[in-house]
Amino acid sequence: MSDIEKEIKDMFDSEESPGDDRLRNFIRAEKNSALSFLVAGIAHDSNGFITPIMGAAEMGKMRAEKIGDKDLITYFDMILESSEKLSELINSLLDFSKRRELTRGVVYVNDILQTVVKLYQPQYTQAGINLETDLQEVPVIDGYPAGLENVFVNMIQNAQQAYKDIPAERSKTVNIRTYHKEGYIFIEFEDNGCGIKDEDQSRIFDVWYTTKGEKGHGLGLANALLIVQDSHFGKLCVESEYEKRTKFTIKLPDAQTLSLMRAETFRIVKPKD
Repeated sequence: MSDIEKEIKDMFDSEESPGDDRLRNFIRAEKNSALSFLVAGIAHDSNGFITPIMGAAEMGKMRAEKIGDKDLITYFDMILESSEKLSELINSLLDFSKRRELTRGVVYVNDILQTVVKLYQPQYTQAGINLETDLQEVPVIDGYPAGLENVFVNMIQNAQQAYKDIPAERSKTVNIRTYHKEGYIFIEFEDNGCGIKDEDQSRIFDVWYTTKGEKGHGLGLANALLIVQDSHFGKLCVESEYEKRTKFTIKLPDAQTLSLMRAETFRIVKPKD
């Protein structure tokens, strides 16, 4: 059996994959699908309310600054800070629910990564974290550039947050790698930060589940999984040792592999005469 056939068979043949994993993945997919419909309307309507609140607070702050009322400025700053956090949550909900339209096109993986790295390099430098890249030549693929950019942003943000409670004297390095192997494009994000507890690793892709306390929405990795798995027929995996390291690996089929997967899927699911 070829590698492509095995990949497809794993999707349809219960004998080729552990029952618990298949059940967990099915429940996760159904939960994500149901929640996407629920949150889409709520997030869309909420966006219409938050904009005038922020606009009014900005105007109020400007007037408070003119009259020199420091207490009033502080109150308006609190409104703006809370509104910005709410806006961020709403945008996360919209991303998750797929209400934001993604345009399909040619995906240059390394170009997208370089853009994201440039965006976050100042934050990493300020935090004393080394950001190293090893981007080998990989083929272009057909997909959703904005969707994958969203995934990469989530990965690089998570890697940075992995050092939040790490002692200052400890070396901090995040490695981002890309390479092409056996019909797949691999994108790796590896850090030597706090790691993930064993009991959390099977749940980090679940909606609303977060290890970040009040600062986490529990949507970032769930959304990343949807984009990689559903939109690009890829895989998103995690390897971690608590308090030592974490590596997220994104595995995307190249054009030839994707074509074979689609053909093999049609062959497997095609009804028998």
